[in-house]
Amino acid sequence: MAQSDTGATGGRQAADSLADATSRQLVVTSAIAEDVASGRLQPGDRLGSERSLAERLGVSRVTVRNALRILAQDGLIVSAPGRGHFVAPAGFGEPPNRMMGFTELAGMLGLTASARVISTETRAATYDEASALRIVPGAALFDVVRLRFLDDLPVVVDRTRLSLGRIPDIENVDFTRASLFEHLGAAGLPPAKSDFEIQAAPAETEQADLLDVDIGHPLLVIRETGLAADGGPVYLGVAAYRSERYRFRARVDRGALR
Repeated sequence: MAQSDTGATGGRQAADSLADATSRQLVVTSAIAEDVASGRLQPGDRLGSERSLAERLGVSRVTVRNALRILAQDGLIVSAPGRGHFVAPAGFGEPPNRMMGFTELAGMLGLTASARVISTETRAATYDEASALRIVPGAALFDVVRLRFLDDLPVVVDRTRLSLGRIPDIENVDFTRASLFEHLGAAGLPPAKSDFEIQAAPAETEQADLLDVDIGHPLLVIRETGLAADGGPVYLGVAAYRSERYRFRARVDRGALR
């Protein structure tokens, strides 16, 4: 009986300890969430260090670390290895029925756009790519993949393919800085509209690593064909956004019923 009493006491203590840890984590998550909701912390702001948060809230650094992990999973903050934790940027997206480049949209929102080039390749267009771009299969195609940031936070993995014959100097563009839409405009091929489709998809290994999310994290994948004013294709794009950082808006018209 004594052993049974001891076991029951140990179980209660363990349960109490877990409840206390959960309560302390709630203190941290609630405080940070309140700072964001009140505007004391704005999207892109850096949170204090684990030590400063622990001292401010009267908890251990382990408690702070666990709470930050929960907030990151919920999408309220993002972790940047070696730089700390930041308030996640508000979901963004083009205004309804308006086509905008990533850099242009960032500027409109008062954010800074940047990019890291993951790969560039000049190769022969496949049959499907050639058909979509209205070029001959096997014609030279420029293929660039970028990780794009808003205020240093990763938002989207963006792949763009263009006909090298139409934009022969595209290989020399520094896509860590350049706006694709601005370059296309200067080349006489400004995108005017887009045919696109949107699909939810789980993050694959490489996407998860680039976007700093878990494998399987929900992404919003947009596949599009950018068109010139005359309807001719200009580029093919595939963009995988962190779903909590992109908002799609559109205006639809039901039209006349028959």
